[in-house]
Amino acid sequence: MPLTLVTGPANAAKAGVVLDAIRASQDRDPLLVVPTFPDVQRYRRELAEGGVVFGAQVLRFDWLLREISRRTGVRPRTLGRLARERAAVAAIAATPLERLQAAAATDGFPAALLRFVAELEQGRIEPPRLIRALRDWAAGDADRRRYGDEVGALYAGYRRVLERLERLDTELAATAVLDALRLDPAAWGDTPVLLYGFDDLEPVQLDTIDTLANVVGAEVTFALTFEAGREATRARARTHGDLLALGAVERALPPRAEHYAPAARDALHHLERRLLEPRARRIKTGGAVRALVGGGERAEAELVAGEVKRLITREGIAPQDIAILHRGLREAAPLLEQALRAAGVPAAIERRVQAGHTALGRALVALLRCATGEGSADDLLSWLRSPGLLERPGFADELEAQCRREGARTAAQARELWEAQHWPLETLDRVAAAAQQGPRALCERLAAETALLLAAPYRRQARVLEGPEADDAKVAGRLRAALRELGALPEDLLPDPAGLGAALGAVDVVVGAPPGPGRVTVATPLALRARRVRVLCCMAMVEGVWPAPGRPEPFLGDEERRQVNAVSGLRLRLHEDRLAAERHLLYVTASRPTDQLVLSWHDADDDGAPVVRSQFVADVLGLFAGDLAAKARRRELGA
Repeated sequence: MPLTLVTGPANAAKAGVVLDAIRASQDRDPLLVVPTFPDVQRYRRELAEGGVVFGAQVLRFDWLLREISRRTGVRPRTLGRLARERAAVAAIAATPLERLQAAAATDGFPAALLRFVAELEQGRIEPPRLIRALRDWAAGDADRRRYGDEVGALYAGYRRVLERLERLDTELAATAVLDALRLDPAAWGDTPVLLYGFDDLEPVQLDTIDTLANVVGAEVTFALTFEAGREATRARARTHGDLLALGAVERALPPRAEHYAPAARDALHHLERRLLEPRARRIKTGGAVRALVGGGERAEAELVAGEVKRLITREGIAPQDIAILHRGLREAAPLLEQALRAAGVPAAIERRVQAGHTALGRALVALLRCATGEGSADDLLSWLRSPGLLERPGFADELEAQCRREGARTAAQARELWEAQHWPLETLDRVAAAAQQGPRALCERLAAETALLLAAPYRRQARVLEGPEADDAKVAGRLRAALRELGALPEDLLPDPAGLGAALGAVDVVVGAPPGPGRVTVATPLALRARRVRVLCCMAMVEGVWPAPGRPEPFLGDEERRQVNAVSGLRLRLHEDRLAAERHLLYVTASRPTDQLVLSWHDADDDGAPVVRSQFVADVLGLFAGDLAAKARRRELGA
């Protein structure tokens, strides 16, 4: 049985089956693959507590591909995200466009092209095959033919840029590594691979499982939350079918309830078994399911923070046993962080922010703009206010007041006012001189200036960076890596200074404390699929947040994909059932708490505009006796 598919409802002890299999094969150095880095840390601890200290490894999926690369000896030279974007920009610029000309002029077009290309490459669809398929789809329709030819030309142009660079992108590198393993299956050995916590599979992930199980003959175990005929898991029917098509032997597990706390067992097990099922009977919650309603977003955040504080201080629940989930955490994190801090709740909020929204990233972009003549007086002030740059920050306040009095609007005018009273700003000259030498020299200079900005607050100190200071180090590291990545490209692919500033400002950085002892976990629902908590609060249960709105496919919609697949034999994936995927996520999320589930929503945004409560609230609360929504604890807008 090279491929075993362990299925069952949420909380069917699938994790126990996987962990038992790891312990049984410990002498063969098994690999456990999980979705996120916090999952890696958690399962490493759990295995160690169970006596598995040596042998087994816990990895993310991309680390599994690196391990295959190491064993096969194939190490492709790959491009990073920014370099791929530059390759896409170059391909767009080199492709004559008519139908797509207006779309190609928008900022988001290169990223959309890269998403489409990644999908094609994971499906091993080469440019000639795509072009042929699109021409078959167009048939005698001249308009379709022009559109299809332009899409195919963009893909072919992107691949030509990669060939010129003698580099591969992430997807091509993954398929190259898998092909190497297919040619030399013995390179893998007999290492078992077990995958837990995944709901859906990208084509490259399915390809990896197929290669390991059916070509190499390795023992592969995949745990999937799925029950045939169940509405809550209908979104995973395709994954279930794909794995069975690979020859998987299914082991279906029955539902179990013993992991729930005794007082909450009836209610939470009923929720897991009956969520999204028609004509489900209503039972009493026993306090295991509760609701909170805020008059606005801030009121909701403060209400949730107060409830978590109460759970910790009055009910004695450890912070690490509480989780707060928000479907739109990236936008909501600052507000939620403020509310938790004000309530005195220690929280772990890991989130992605753009470097340009951080003090250090904003200062670097402002420095670049000022040095290259694009900056405003506000840009110069943003750079001068970078932490530690001025020993007397009040100098920047004085300059701002002088700029306002004298009407100085450009960076050059503000610099003149500064240097009339203080020292010369030679840093601007260094960056300007580097820009004159060319894009590569500018990248090198900016990387050096990033290091200086990071070090500025700690002159003559030996500091261990913690909290926000550690976040600054993460920002600096990501910016320096981005500049090295761009600096390695041919100069004709590098952006001008304005484009470079925009690219640096958009660099994503993961900031915040990771989950751990003594901290409440604040995350997105996707981040909590592989662990349990005692108390779970699902925030912002409103339409447009959860369920999250679908993102339309910019190049080929589902109807066009069906037609292309029918006439060409391709297997372009459909994205149509977004609601089913959101329902599955709700089901998996609602099964995570063992003691209490709290749903919260707000009636209006902070400007007072009304907000519609999510239908998911009714799906959950409708399983229980009494009007839980009417009995919800409230905090009014502006309270």
